[in-house]
Amino acid sequence: MTMHRPLLDTLKDLFAYDAWARGQFVARLRELSDEEFTRHLGPGLDSLARKWTHVTDADAVWLTRIVDGQSPAAMPDNGRFQTVAEFSQHLLQVGHRKAAFVASLKEADLERVVTYRNVAGKEFSQPLAELLLHLITHGQYHRGQMASCLRALGKQPPETDLVIWYRAIRTR
Repeated sequence: MTMHRPLLDTLKDLFAYDAWARGQFVARLRELSDEEFTRHLGPGLDSLARKWTHVTDADAVWLTRIVDGQSPAAMPDNGRFQTVAEFSQHLLQVGHRKAAFVASLKEADLERVVTYRNVAGKEFSQPLAELLLHLITHGQYHRGQMASCLRALGKQPPETDLVIWYRAIRTR
């Protein structure tokens, strides 16, 4: 079977998948104590709180660059959330902003060149489509790390493979 779809449709699917996968992890987070959420799990793992905050803050920074045309000079402190409840509010706010932005996109927007500075101050210019793909893959990469964090806590991570999401949306 050959499937030809506009890039925008594929990106919107990937962002819907990303929201679903995050939701699967949030359900697991809510089962944790605040101590488990913030516990340092060793080299390379850090804590779920810090990993989740990094991913969510990165989304917020990219939205600020893309939507607002501003380039924050630094990332926020990823150790600022000490409870699952505090963090969940931040995640919801960023998630709503991201969903509204993605819903507003038109195919022509994907070619728009976004000029921004990274936190080191270096300027870059890239098509919006590339930046959106980065947002998706960045979250996916860190969800793999968060799965390792959950295992280190003796918890079972959720299954969040893309193919599982496709099956889930087809059975709705």
